[in-house]
Amino acid sequence: MQSNGFSCASQSRRKRTCLWVGLLAGLLFCSFNLWAGPNTTTVADVVYRADGSPAAGTLLISCPAFSTADGKPVAAGNMSVAIGASGSVSLALIPNEGALPAGTYCKVTLKLNDGTTSTEYWTVPLQDPVTITKIRAQVVPQSVALQMASRQYVDSAIASKTNDSGVLHASGNEQVAGVKTFAASPLPVPTVD
Repeated sequence: MQSNGFSCASQSRRKRTCLWVGLLAGLLFCSFNLWAGPNTTTVADVVYRADGSPAAGTLLISCPAFSTADGKPVAAGNMSVAIGASGSVSLALIPNEGALPAGTYCKVTLKLNDGTTSTEYWTVPLQDPVTITKIRAQVVPQSVALQMASRQYVDSAIASKTNDSGVLHASGNEQVAGVKTFAASPLPVPTVD
């Protein structure tokens, strides 16, 4: 029996062909997606010295191995980026925000041409572009043996306590009442008025 000039066998063959072509196209799409590298974020900013003049020198960037937030593996690596004219910096980095292992940072050492060196830690988001100020970690990562916090971080963390009457302040006139027990005698020895 023929319908519209095609036999049933021919329609069945055409459906199977369309199914195979669709499956092949889907597999190719998924394969290209797997082969595509991870997204990058552009870090663009100007680096200044403490006196306000544009910095000159090199950024030494070291990142550990991690998996991106969307599951793409990234090998550990190092790169050296020259600070451009007038302190300009522009580079592309793979985002480590939301990466596994959690708390993955890139260690960045600024080696300036006046001989000064400083180290900071960056968490790179998916947002593009970003400034260095936005990606600087406020607290040194746990993987660093010596834990440090910036003065700015500590000041902001205790700012709400400055007006708290339940806190004994280091300066100013405050009254301390009640019995106080010390594990060791405080120096200088307190006096009773």
